[in-house]
Amino acid sequence: MTHSYVSPVEVAPDELMNSHELCAFLKITPQQMYVCRRKYDLPCFKPTGKLLYFRRSEVMQWLEHRKAKTGFAI
Repeated sequence: MTHSYVSPVEVAPDELMNSHELCAFLKITPQQMYVCRRKYDLPCFKPTGKLLYFRRSEVMQWLEHRKAKTGFAI
């Protein structure tokens, strides 16, 4: 099984990212992103009710909290 990563992307501190941009930012696959969302409460919102969006600042806080709480790091 091969993983397809999206190419890296530059993101401003409070810029919104879609799921593809988030995967590139975290260097994870879309499948890993959905697991983090379901299992580890990755913060996101759906303004249109369909597409997922993520705030970089919230993702960074989530990563720090996960790392401090469990030692889990992506």
